Amino acid sequence: VDAPAHLDTPSIGSGAAGFLLAWLDSDGPGSFWTGRILVARVDESGQVLDPNGIALTENVGDYAWPQIVWDGTHYLVVWVQDGGFGGTDKIWGRRVTAAGAPVEAQPVELATLAYSTGWPALAFNGQQHLVAWTTYETNLDSVRFRRFTTELSPIDAAPKTLVTASSPVGYIDSPLAASNGSSWLVAWNRSGIEMTVVDSSGTAGPVKPKLASSSSLYGIAYGNGSYLLNHVTGVAPNPSLAVQRVDIGGNPLGGAVTLGPKQSETDFPGGVSFSGSEYLATYTEGGFGNNLVHAARISTASTKLADMVHSQSVNTEAFPEVACDGSHYLVVWEDTRGEGVLHHRFSGYGPW
Repeated sequence: VDAPAHLDTPSIGSGAAGFLLAWLDSDGPGSFWTGRILVARVDESGQVLDPNGIALTENVGDYAWPQIVWDGTHYLVVWVQDGGFGGTDKIWGRRVTAAGAPVEAQPVELATLAYSTGWPALAFNGQQHLVAWTTYETNLDSVRFRRFTTELSPIDAAPKTLVTASSPVGYIDSPLAASNGSSWLVAWNRSGIEMTVVDSSGTAGPVKPKLASSSSLYGIAYGNGSYLLNHVTGVAPNPSLAVQRVDIGGNPLGGAVTLGPKQSETDFPGGVSFSGSEYLATYTEGGFGNNLVHAARISTASTKLADMVHSQSVNTEAFPEVACDGSHYLVVWEDTRGEGVLHHRFSGYGPW
């Protein structure tokens, strides 16, 4: 997908007979957050069906970080709107059919925040959507969530708090969420990755102890009875990009599996997806004139099976995300100088 404007923060979800790609179509350098949220369908062969995009926001606004999930009938796309200094931030949602048609006449307001500190988390448990976010209020960061029906009606009377920082310097990163088809695992970084389980009634369990030497959580997926987290492990001067498997209660299963060293500020973990038999975890490797997007195959027993480089560019490539339709993975990422969203389709064993 390419366009005269700047395409930022892509997200990908798999659904009926293909995928849905979402991104921020921004106004140009220095105006990140200012633009429209667009989506495009990608079929099972990797063909982009809507190269100019389908607008989910009619007006240009301060938007960012779209997230996508498929509920068996529709895609749900959620994103953040920045309210500016002294304003209130909002999380919006809008459903999209498999044919690419928005369901609601206008986006639906899902949450109002005093101040958002990053992207929203989104996961579907087979009956309900869970949306989680970080908000900054009374000088403290908090992670909150709210459940919604497939028609976007709120189930919880008000947002519920999962954790609040103990001091103004207790920064909490944006959360991520995934579901095993019943409960949800919600995870975030607070000087180490913490997580908790939210059951189908909306009751949250205790916050689990931090994963050892963990930070920068960027991806989470469920498969074959456990979750896989894509993150950074270790401390300077020798941190690594790694994945960690945890059970449905959020308890670690074995140790972290290294994907590669984190040698520069542009080395970051990305998304992770499950094919039905194994995971694919993405990450970036940076270097002047040699920026790489990787995809690593990970077994359900946390063994690294293969590592594939599927893009090499002199441009900065960022935010790799991945989804699987059961047969193929689709990996998408942002080319930050070419200002496009690029994609590559994979079978379970390599480029397709």
